[in-house]
Amino acid sequence: GGRVKYDWGRHLDEIIEKTRKKALEHVGKSSKEYEVAFTLNTTYGLNLLLSQLPAGKYQRVVTSETEHNSVVLPTLAVAKRLSLPRKILERKEDGSLSYQAEDLSGAIVVVNAVSNIDGRILRNARILADDLHRAGCILILDGAQSMTDGTLWHEVDFDALCFSGHKMYAPSLGGIIVKTKLLESLELSFVGGGMVEKLDEQGFA
Repeated sequence: GGRVKYDWGRHLDEIIEKTRKKALEHVGKSSKEYEVAFTLNTTYGLNLLLSQLPAGKYQRVVTSETEHNSVVLPTLAVAKRLSLPRKILERKEDGSLSYQAEDLSGAIVVVNAVSNIDGRILRNARILADDLHRAGCILILDGAQSMTDGTLWHEVDFDALCFSGHKMYAPSLGGIIVKTKLLESLELSFVGGGMVEKLDEQGFA
């Protein structure tokens, strides 16, 4: 998509844009606030976001005790890269994340939306997102197990949701539904053709 101008290329571009729109509708989000990008899978999406978060903006990395390596390893990597402490919080019986206000101070919170271990859902996701935003923090969700029921996230003000198509009997690719505001804060390190509007000898925009 986005590479060619002949008929089949234009047709593919239209399908991709429709798929982006459907992904947003599925989780109840607006294109005025969120963007959709396609990746290799959930793990790739989480790494792509975390590896480009800016230094000096956050104070800690927070995750939970019931995470897949797709969350565990990238959060270890970003904590090391940004020289931040990494805190592991408990999940309650109903899947809610157990936290205190001080746990969220300056936090990058990365947790699963639905556990692939026991199927528990992040029941307090809406309240967690609201508390995080009041504290100037972000919530990134591993949505691999949750995208079959997008209504779970209609009322959740998440900053990013990463998912894999094969979990929904779709092609083997991934996706990120991400706030434009978060995208604009990233220090881009993965750049190239088709990603810029302006270019000169000293930089790009």
